[in-house]
Amino acid sequence: MTESMDGNALTAHRGFLERLAADLLRDAGSVEDVVQDTFVAALEARPATRDPRRLRAWLGQVATRTARLRWRRDAARAARERDVARTRSESGGHEALERFELSSSVVRAVDALDPAEREVIVLRYFEDLPPR
Repeated sequence: MTESMDGNALTAHRGFLERLAADLLRDAGSVEDVVQDTFVAALEARPATRDPRRLRAWLGQVATRTARLRWRRDAARAARERDVARTRSESGGHEALERFELSSSVVRAVDALDPAEREVIVLRYFEDLPPR
């Protein structure tokens, strides 16, 4: 923006940028982020145009590029999250089976004890009574 351009020159294009971002992203939270990022880019780049139509076109290009980058980043994050969830669910079933097998082994071992020892173990670990 040139020095003579104020914030009103940018905010006059807010509706256009919101519609553009909404068409590209379909996510209300991301739409507002794209509009804000576009305004920041305009303030930092200071486009050398006073013509509102050319400024609108420039802002549209920046918003489109910003929306595409956001979409790619969000898609990559979603893919990573799906991969992590799939890995956890695959290993989670295996870990649950191992815990079940360990519990079964413990129950069989306690069951094999003579009745007095079994009662001590049951009272201590299953009834949560103190050791004495």
